[in-house]
Amino acid sequence: MWQIIIESINGAVKKFVPSISMNDKFISQHIKPPRLKKHVRSLLRRKKMAYTFYLKNRKDYSVYVKQRNKARRELCKALRNYEKGMA
Repeated sequence: MWQIIIESINGAVKKFVPSISMNDKFISQHIKPPRLKKHVRSLLRRKKMAYTFYLKNRKDYSVYVKQRNKARRELCKALRNYEKGMA
């Protein structure tokens, strides 16, 4: 009786639970995009730090806005340059 229950559960798990194999596709998803150079990543990190500081203290929203705008501007510029290089 118990063996039948275990077999049915294991069969359902094999049938319905997705399994991920560590292949090239999985590894390539975790590689940083080539358009995100070091300075762009540092701007995104600064933006995140400014936002967490704002959330904790509810002060200096203008500092966060400046960091947000600067990061967005540089990210768009990096994307544009990357696409120009591909064309």
